[in-house]
Amino acid sequence: MCHSLDPTRPVTWGMDNPDASNRLTFTTKGNAAHYKAACNGDATSLEPFTANTMSLFHGQPVVVLQSTGRAGESTLTVSDEQGHTTTITVVAR
Repeated sequence: MCHSLDPTRPVTWGMDNPDASNRLTFTTKGNAAHYKAACNGDATSLEPFTANTMSLFHGQPVVVLQSTGRAGESTLTVSDEQGHTTTITVVAR
């Protein structure tokens, strides 16, 4: 499943700033899914996809959550070094 974070939230990455290079941290809570990987689209980046941090490249990260196979909710929290955070909740049935 693909889902975009809400660009109307008060964060400075992505659609708000296409040149953003913030270092993001990804955490999940809940029983429906867990963090699997992230990618920033920079072919020269040596950052591992499976680490829970990734620097932005032109402001557009891709985050992959893996289903646990259980019904319920999981929340992905994305934060940067300046203290900005945003969350998205996924529901599995």
